[in-house]
Amino acid sequence: MLSIPLGVITFITFNVRRISDQERMKLIAVSAIAGGALGNWTSRLEHGFVIDFLDFHFKRYFTYPAFNISDCAIVIGALLMGVLIIRDEGQKKIAGVHP
Repeated sequence: MLSIPLGVITFITFNVRRISDQERMKLIAVSAIAGGALGNWTSRLEHGFVIDFLDFHFKRYFTYPAFNISDCAIVIGALLMGVLIIRDEGQKKIAGVHP
């Protein structure tokens, strides 16, 4: 279980070199994902589990699952990457490029 985040970080590190200067937003997205994975991984190494310290409740009706800053970085990076992929696909359709 502990080797999965390390494998992801290694994969991202080796593939970051392929990202051109024009794709800096992809680099930011990938870095956020890698940073979040590294944060959760170090917490798991140190404590044996990930410490989630942000926990939101609204009266008795709503409880949002607990999370941490690393989780936020992973989600934001993944959302940014999704937006960039959708944008790139749209630009390919406009340009008439077919996969």
